[in-house]
Amino acid sequence: ALPDEPRVQSNKAGTLSFASSGKNSRQTQVFINLADNSGLPNFLDQQGFVPFARVTKGFDTVAKK
Repeated sequence: ALPDEPRVQSNKAGTLSFASSGKNSRQTQVFINLADNSGLPNFLDQQGFVPFARVTKGFDTVAKK
């Protein structure tokens, strides 16, 4: 497992975050935030999900349903 890092940005649409099952439990599974998940009711910021990158091109393709 990977140790937690401090969060320096919010889980906004287009950011990539590590999946986690608790403190210092990150593995290599990641997800793309398709919406703003920083505030309520999703509150991924408060749950310790740390964004580490941002989609810079093609987000419209990623976000298609």
